[in-house]
Amino acid sequence: MEFLSEDGEPYLWVQLYNFVLENPAEQSKFIEKHGDRIKEAGYELQFIENNAETFWISTDKVLNNLKTNIALYGILLLFVMLFAIYMYMEIYKNNYAIERILGVTHKSAARHLLMPLYIFATLGVGFSSYIGYQTAIRNSQKILEEILGELPDTLDLAISVKFIFLIFLIIIVVLMIESLFMVFKLKKSIFT
Repeated sequence: MEFLSEDGEPYLWVQLYNFVLENPAEQSKFIEKHGDRIKEAGYELQFIENNAETFWISTDKVLNNLKTNIALYGILLLFVMLFAIYMYMEIYKNNYAIERILGVTHKSAARHLLMPLYIFATLGVGFSSYIGYQTAIRNSQKILEEILGELPDTLDLAISVKFIFLIFLIIIVVLMIESLFMVFKLKKSIFT
């Protein structure tokens, strides 16, 4: 039994001949590459309108905004960390000088000076990273619920420990480098 379409051609069941592109942004490239061969074979390409161009325009804006925010807040974070370390060093530089005068090695005096800073910074950065990540997930979940109505059960909102650890590690390493630089500057200023 053969079904004919309105123009007399055999009807092809769409369900048997559908596919999904891996990247909707490559739809025009796919048409350029395979369009002629498909037409020669007597078939026609039809894509469901999905407003992919509008989606990619909006995601490009979001991505540019994200890059700007990372750069701006990253620089702001560096300046805040530099200021905090500077203020900490100004407050506790006398303790470092007294230890050095009493014969404590530079390594031990620097460790005594920096250990409280590292401990409190590690706790502060760790807790704020966790709280910030949780807040971002909750806000994203609210926005998605407004858009979708009800969130699917397959949506994974778990904390990415690797992501938080990476941010935490980067901030702590930058803090350590800045503080060690300030200690060496303090060492030179005291004994010159």
